[in-house]
Order: sequence, then structure tokens, then C-alpha cells
Amino acid sequence: MKRNLTKLVSYLLSGVAVVSVIAGCSDSNKNSATTEDGRVILKVTTIQKDINEEGYNHAMKRYAEFEEFYKTEYPDTKGVLVEPHYYNFNVQDYAAVAAGDQLPTFYTVPMTEAKGIMDAGYAKDITKWMEEYGYMQGMDEKIKKNITRNGKIYLLPHDVYSVGLAVNMDILRQAGYVEEDGTPHQPATFEELSKMAGEITNKTGKPGFILPTTGNAGGWRFTPVAWAYGVTFMEQDKDGNWHATFNTPECVKALQWIKDLKWKYNTIPENVLLDNAKQRNMFGAGEAAMTFAEGNGASEFIQAGISKDNLGFIKMPAGPARHVTLIGGVYYVFNSNATDEQIDAAFRYFDWGGSGRVIDDAIKAKMAENMQLKVDRGEQIGVLKSSPYTDDDPKRAYEIMLNTKSPEEGGFRNININQVKLYNDQSNIEWQQEEPVEAQALYAVLDAAIQAVLTDENADCAKLIEDAYKNFQATLDTVNNG
Repeated sequence: MKRNLTKLVSYLLSGVAVVSVIAGCSDSNKNSATTEDGRVILKVTTIQKDINEEGYNHAMKRYAEFEEFYKTEYPDTKGVLVEPHYYNFNVQDYAAVAAGDQLPTFYTVPMTEAKGIMDAGYAKDITKWMEEYGYMQGMDEKIKKNITRNGKIYLLPHDVYSVGLAVNMDILRQAGYVEEDGTPHQPATFEELSKMAGEITNKTGKPGFILPTTGNAGGWRFTPVAWAYGVTFMEQDKDGNWHATFNTPECVKALQWIKDLKWKYNTIPENVLLDNAKQRNMFGAGEAAMTFAEGNGASEFIQAGISKDNLGFIKMPAGPARHVTLIGGVYYVFNSNATDEQIDAAFRYFDWGGSGRVIDDAIKAKMAENMQLKVDRGEQIGVLKSSPYTDDDPKRAYEIMLNTKSPEEGGFRNININQVKLYNDQSNIEWQQEEPVEAQALYAVLDAAIQAVLTDENADCAKLIEDAYKNFQATLDTVNNG
């Protein structure tokens, strides 16, 4: 990711003031790996007390509990000190903070930034800990490939999402698209999806499908549709230069699919200028039948008004070329300056807290307790978050059981599993991460094309894609000359 490297260097050169300010706020022992009495210092990102006092106090209580656990469990060591740290990843100041050795022991970064961080040398080789603490057993091969560089592992998957479709069960039922057992209809292809959306609109008067179109959200949602039609958005040549590659008939057809939703099937609402929040609120209010969504976004739709029993999920349809969906999420990155003792303490901290790969009675009890809290909050239990691990991994299998089995069966499911089972099965669909370079700039030019076809029935899809291609290539030219 040459652009990311260029950005990191430029921020490094301009970020001395940032480092100085942060350094001035830290204690005198900020760069030490151990306390004066020999305890290992584990620096953990923590909510600031003046922002959320309750959250801060809860974190400090847990830190004290872990320190006591560590002292008891590992009596041959001097112990550990968990030190609160207040840096959260931000692209604008990251390189300066990293160069100033101001990073916590571990921290989360979006998947889109991880490769650039590895390129810049700020991620520690954690291969031996990933193997020792059981993280490589049962890991999905698609994820494993993304965290490996030259046979070494530099990233720890923390949270993963995959895009599918959220559906309003009541509206689908009115239009005849729900089976007797409560299973929503799964359109096999995007063409079938558009026809289904049009029929829903004709039968119910509600938009059969909505999608965001502003704030780069339209382009973001468009990319997996285009991949399914066979589009490759960019390629890197042997010299490291990037070239836009989406001025193709396949990309024109994918944009035509968007256009047809509005002008052929009349299923897009009159107000086509929706950002992510408006899309979420509109769907949550029961004003649309289907929309692109992730399973771990269920709680946001419920907060917007839809009931857990009326919210279903199905998987992405297939395109003419591929059956693929977009995945995203976050990785843990470990400070490249951290000592082996600090990294080991971090992995022990994960195991103790229940986020590691250990699965014993104590961890099962913690997982069940967390599930009960979700039930008490009125969340939907049944739809599965995507995972870096395969379904036969012991901890993932237990997580699936808690989410998909009824209370009588030992789980916490509080909906008809049939309304989400099609989304839960990700076995026959490809996963692809966001585009590797200047993704936001790509989404912006695609936003403009999507808005054009939804507001002008005579819009020329081929011309719009050509213009988007030229505009994005101009951005890549800046990257290549950076």
C-alpha cells in the first residue's frame, strides 16, 4: 500500500508536535517495560474517566482483578501492572505516535489500515504467541492469509463482519416471500433480487429495497455488487504503481442494476439521497423491505424501531461472475517495541478475560453471562456475527450454540432461527476485503455515479463509469507520484 506508506511518512514528518504533547501528558516511566520492582507493564487502551466514569471505574476494577490473578497464577514472575492508556487509532496522527513510542501494548485498527501498518514496520511478529495460545487452530484460511507476511504473523483478528441483506419479515410476508416455517426467500442472483423488490413494492406500496447513496456509503455498498459482476477495481504493476481497471462492461452492468431498481422496478424510495443513518432509521421504522446490512448491525436496527421478531437476515445474492461479499472488521496490532514479556502478558490477559481461544467452564460461564446481558437489553439473539474461526473450532462452536439454540437447549436464542439461518450459513460464499488503496476516494466517485442514475432516467451508465474511472485514476496518479 504505497499510499499508506506515503501518508505515514508525511504524518511522521509533521507530527512532532503531536508526540511532544502526548509525551508531556505521560508519566516519567512511559517507555519502560517494567516497574521498578520488576512487574511487567501492560498498557491497555482505556476510556478516559472524564468521558465515561462508570466505564473507567469498571476497567480499573478488571485491571486490579487481572493483576491479582496473574500474581496467583504465575508465582514465578514479579507480577504485572496494567496501565491505562488513552490513545485510540487515528490515521492522521498514527505514525507520529508510533515513532514517539507512545502506543499501548496492543490496539485495534480497521482491516483497511493493517497492511500499511505492516509495511511501515509498526506491527510486531507475534507468530510464536499465536501458535502457543491456540489462535491458529481452526482459523479460517481466508483470514489467515491476510494476517501473514513472509510466513510470519503480525495481526490478531478481533472482530469480523460480512455483508448480507436485512429483511423486514412482515413486509416480505405480505408479499408472499416467507415460507410457512418463517424462512424468508433467498434471491439467488442480483437480478432475482431486483425483481423480488419490484414485486414487493407493487404488492405492499413499500420500497422493496433501499441503499445509501451519500457520504461514500453508496460506493462502499456498490463494490461487492460490482465484484459479483466480475469487476476488478484496481491493479498494481511490477513497479508498485496502481492503475484503475473498472472502466469495463461488467462495471457498467453493475451500475445498470442500480439504475433498474429505480426506473425499471420502481422499488427505490423517492428520496434517493440517503446516508448510513437515514438508511438505518428508514429500515428500522418499517419503511422498506430489504437493505444491505451486517448481522452484527441487528441491534442498531432494533434501536431504530424494528422488533427482533420482525428482523430477518439473508445472504448476498450471486452475480454473473462470482458469489462474493465484503468483509470488514478490526485487527489487534501489537506494538513493535513491546518486549516478549509484555506480549505474553497481553495474551494471558485475553485468555483470562475470555477473548482468547481457551474454552473451559469458567470461560463458558463468562460467555453465558454476556449473552444474558444482551437478552436483558432486548437484543436479537440468533443471527451470527462472522468469525475468523471455522464452525468446528471449539470456542466458535460454543458461541454458535449459545446464539442459535433455545434456552431449553442450553442457548439464548430469542427468535425463530429460520428468519436468520440463510445469513448464518456463509459456507458457500467468497469473502473479500475492501479495496487496498484510497478506498474512500473510490467510494466517492462511485457515489456520484449512483446518485446520477437514481436521479436521471436518461443517465448514461457507460459514461458515468468512464468518468468515475478517470477521476479515480487521477487520485492513483497522486499515489504513484507520492
